[in-house]
Amino acid sequence: MIGLLTQLVANLVCWIETGAVVVINFLIAGIAAAIVALLALLPNMPALPSAPTELTTVAGWLAWWSRCTTCTSASSSSWARSWSG
Repeated sequence: MIGLLTQLVANLVCWIETGAVVVINFLIAGIAAAIVALLALLPNMPALPSAPTELTTVAGWLAWWSRCTTCTSASSSSWARSWSG
């Protein structure tokens, strides 16, 4: 009789714990849904402005120049060594 009563109490405690977990999960899901609803009310992010054409032109020239100076500095040192004797 006592074993049956302990099993009944254990099952009751398990049901209560399961119910508490379900309620907490619903609360978390409700908070997440509220946050999503609030974020949906925000306006869209504006697009980034395009860079001025002068800036893109200069950036292209700088990239080209940095590649050329790297190549010529390596080759000019070997060229100077070959002419120095």
